[in-house]
Amino acid sequence: MSNPKMFASAAALLLSFYAQADVVFRDGTLNQADWVVEQTQTGAGGSVTRNQIATTGNPGSLLRIKTTVNAGSNAGISGLLRYGTTLDTRYDPLVSGAIDSIDFSIDYRANAGSNVGQNLWVALKQSTSVYIAAVASTGFSTDWQTRSVMGVRASDFTLISGAAGTPDFSRTGTPIRFGFVVANSTTSAGYNVTIDYDNFNLVAHNVPGAGSFAVLGTGLVCTRRRRRTLRG
Repeated sequence: MSNPKMFASAAALLLSFYAQADVVFRDGTLNQADWVVEQTQTGAGGSVTRNQIATTGNPGSLLRIKTTVNAGSNAGISGLLRYGTTLDTRYDPLVSGAIDSIDFSIDYRANAGSNVGQNLWVALKQSTSVYIAAVASTGFSTDWQTRSVMGVRASDFTLISGAAGTPDFSRTGTPIRFGFVVANSTTSAGYNVTIDYDNFNLVAHNVPGAGSFAVLGTGLVCTRRRRRTLRG
């Protein structure tokens, strides 16, 4: 004869193992200290700087990012803005499960005086490698706009160097730090671009089905879905 209490305990344990949670990384404050810049240069290069502005955001504070490209025949500069410096602001597949896809959005506008935009990618760093996907240009409108991409999978990413390679979204993958990349380049004269950013939002979706578990022999199907939000 089965023990209902023992069965319930075992089922709860299995549910806790199989159930996964979408993990949300959200930052509407954009403290400068929370956004580390890693620069990559080609040719004569340039620089990427960021400063938090306490007002005129969408709403509240914003992160002002300036790219400066030096004059040259093949000069380029890119900056990875990666979110957070703590364990709580990174994604660990071993803890949170394999990733199926990610959704990304961020608000932006050109700072007055800019007449060219920045190239913008959703990005991540895994181990020592930086990956980018879904490039778009911010343009140079001074009105707030939103860049939003949905359902970005590991296969959509490439290494920032342009070489072949994709991130490991499996449960055995190493921890991931999410963010975005901005870049500019020139074949002649140098220039600079200043773009304001606000309301970073990224959702890591788990592999479908990981949050559902059928309790066999009882006719009962239990589904559990949790959401965890990490705020800056």
